[in-house]
Amino acid sequence: MAKMTKEETDYSKGHQDSHCGPLSRNDKYYCKHFRQSRASTGTCTVVEGDIKPDYWCTEFEKIK
Repeated sequence: MAKMTKEETDYSKGHQDSHCGPLSRNDKYYCKHFRQSRASTGTCTVVEGDIKPDYWCTEFEKIK
């Protein structure tokens, strides 16, 4: 399956209770699609390109 573009998913600044990656050690409000790859960025299983932990998109699904 091809990944979606950031434009297709409204990739933009996240908010306190939903964002791409963990912002602290005890963070429970990040997305299950996020994969940390470097200290300040990561990748996504459904959106192409580098992903910032404090961003969000329409494909957000909270980690469980």
